[in-house]
Amino acid sequence: MTSLKIVSDAAQTPMQAADRLEKLQFKQLKHDEIYHSDICLLRIQARIAHHTLHLGKYSGKMAQALVTKEGVDSKSLTKTVLDALIIVMSSANTLNLPLWNITGAEDDLQGALDGRQQSGDEQAHILSYVIIVGKLAKAVEALDHVESFDSRTAYEHNLKALWIVLLTFWRVLTDVPLESALTARMAGIESKHIFYRRQLKYIDDYCNAV
Repeated sequence: MTSLKIVSDAAQTPMQAADRLEKLQFKQLKHDEIYHSDICLLRIQARIAHHTLHLGKYSGKMAQALVTKEGVDSKSLTKTVLDALIIVMSSANTLNLPLWNITGAEDDLQGALDGRQQSGDEQAHILSYVIIVGKLAKAVEALDHVESFDSRTAYEHNLKALWIVLLTFWRVLTDVPLESALTARMAGIESKHIFYRRQLKYIDDYCNAV
């Protein structure tokens, strides 16, 4: 009898993890084109500004999740980090930036995709997030002033840094595999569309429309 070697998710190589992220980033592109066409129709500078405002909004949500009377609101924090990961993918797509090629993110990408949780300090991760988002905001603001400042390079550099922080933060907060969380979140967003039944869907890889 021929024996079959079964490879677990945890044993997958970094290349396989990169392939999985490439698919997720492509699915994010299709989701945005179908369900957020109003944003996709904006000029690039306006799209990036819109994404940066989203990320800034999440700074407040993260801080709020830390100061509840009951202690850290881990559920709210996890949802906010997931939404921030989504926005980073959207921003990367706008800039034609492949997140799957980021050096230094390999271990946390694999861990997030596999649902391997790790210990960490929520407050320290939020502080890192807020600092980086401030730098993204500076890159956007500099464009309005036509400053002698390389906004594109600064934005890309800090977006990559933010992606790594969020992957690590995700692993601190939950053992839910990132792909599963994204699928569930997108289902909730897409189901609100008036033509959801007829539209292509994230869960189906945007195939088999009715």
